[in-house]
Amino acid sequence: MSKTKTIERRFKKDTSVFRDWKEDNNYVLTKSAELDKKEWKAPRFIRDLDEIDKCWDLIWQNFAKLKDIFITLASRSNFPSVTNLDFTTFCDKC
Repeated sequence: MSKTKTIERRFKKDTSVFRDWKEDNNYVLTKSAELDKKEWKAPRFIRDLDEIDKCWDLIWQNFAKLKDIFITLASRSNFPSVTNLDFTTFCDKC
């Protein structure tokens, strides 16, 4: 007879510290992208407006994934910035 007892834990968001966390949806991602685009510095070094649009389209297509990558890197770095070393380490693992 074993004296160990197994406790099965189940995560309940409603009773956790994450209860106020809002899941990403299309509206949140669109608003985030709009704010990012306002601060975007690409037009300073990309002169062709068509190229700027193509770059932004590519970013928008991958925006949710890029946001997740940023949050992951920021959580491992000196928040709110992501250091070059952290980014390089991340890229080496990909």
